[in-house]
Amino acid sequence: MTRLPEDFSQNAEKLLASHRPLAGRVQELGGKTYIGTKVLHAAPMTRREYNNLRGWTLPADENGDDAGFLVQYADQDQINVEGFTGYVSWSPAGVFSAAYQPLLKETVK
Repeated sequence: MTRLPEDFSQNAEKLLASHRPLAGRVQELGGKTYIGTKVLHAAPMTRREYNNLRGWTLPADENGDDAGFLVQYADQDQINVEGFTGYVSWSPAGVFSAAYQPLLKETVK
């Protein structure tokens, strides 16, 4: 069984302290603050490459050279792209890197 790092709680407290508090429209709508942990598989992919994979036309106001990651959620059975084994989406590199850290030892089936 995989264990969380011993300093997980301390890191969560630091993370919460460094972000904006609940306010504005989300608060007005009865929103709450969440912190989450997801297990996912990811591969480097530009926005253009992801759009091509999905068969989409890149919108004129988006930069196809944006660095990012193709993300496949490990806990989702819904398949939205043929050839993948879970739900697939794309995340900009900065957003991805701020939220996820790679496993030190990969489990391969």
